[in-house]
Amino acid sequence: GGTLSLRHDEALTILGLPIGTQWEISEQLEPNWSVSPQSGIISGTVQKDDVAIAAFTNYKGKLPDRPLTVYKIVDGNAGDKHKEFHFTVTLSDKTISGTYGNMEFTQGVANFTLKHGEQKTAVALPAGIGYTVAEAEADQDGYTTTATNANGKITDAVMVTFTNIKNVTPEKPEEPEKPETPRKPEKPERPTPKQKPETDLEPESETDLELESEPETKPKKKVPNTGDESNVIPCLILLAVSGLGIVSILFISKRKPKDTK
Repeated sequence: GGTLSLRHDEALTILGLPIGTQWEISEQLEPNWSVSPQSGIISGTVQKDDVAIAAFTNYKGKLPDRPLTVYKIVDGNAGDKHKEFHFTVTLSDKTISGTYGNMEFTQGVANFTLKHGEQKTAVALPAGIGYTVAEAEADQDGYTTTATNANGKITDAVMVTFTNIKNVTPEKPEEPEKPETPRKPEKPERPTPKQKPETDLEPESETDLELESEPETKPKKKVPNTGDESNVIPCLILLAVSGLGIVSILFISKRKPKDTK
């Protein structure tokens, strides 16, 4: 149990109640004010996948006869509270036309739009008349729609509530890809020696190739082979001594004086 106060268009939302929980809300009556429902009490049971609504309407002075109020609620992390929703109220008596409260009927049908927190009320409708309220955008554009008292008979004050809830689960950011392990740089290839330009003429043999690659030099004179393999040094010494003897004899003969008579 708890007590709270609300102003016009304010609301309190209680989340996480167990399914099957019974609840009851009562509004404290104020002097010179009327309340709908007239008992000032709304009760219910928490249902699975449903939103329980307890909407009270207060009037300054006398409560209008048999008010039919349509109230709009938009909720959820993606609910657009500035969006207009289109409603149609259809009465079982098609002869009813004209303005009743702030609803205008034509042959028992009234059309209007509501945003979050807005409402429209029809008053002084015939007692016991049947009604149906429909929302054109129900369960569209990602909204889940629940309605309370969307159809019935007007025997007392009736509060019709439409709640549209839209929630969007944010997408998880993508995990960045792991960078690839860098490869070891390949060893640079050794430069190949500069090749000699090819020529049209190819050497006929390996000998020719060797001759072309070596620089030309003057051929050395070879001593003719006499076939005498004996040691020539003694001969040369003897020849030199003989030559010296001859030279000595010639020199002495030239210096001998001539005979005189």
